[in-house]
Amino acid sequence: MRIHLNANPICLTRTQALTLADARGSSIHCRHGRVWITQNGDPRDIVLVAGERFTLDRDSPAIVTAIRDSSVELHAQPHAASLAASLGDLWQRARVAFVRGETYGPRPRAAH
Repeated sequence: MRIHLNANPICLTRTQALTLADARGSSIHCRHGRVWITQNGDPRDIVLVAGERFTLDRDSPAIVTAIRDSSVELHAQPHAASLAASLGDLWQRARVAFVRGETYGPRPRAAH
């Protein structure tokens, strides 16, 4: 999950929603108010009140909706599948470079 916000906690007005993608392992802490969390494909309805926290446990998008004016803190964790895909991509590029007899990665600096 990539979050680029100027403030944490995030204030949501009643019925305002926040959509989170690739957020598995990240936690949502309700600081004030009441929020409803739903994850795509998850039959549960998660409702948090002030002081409660929930850790997202699905790879699908999640929606945090304010039932009343609320504030939430998001604590992002790296998405394991995204990290694995990134590492796999790097490995593939390095392997292709090796097969071609090329170097992959930083090139050595010339001595002065």
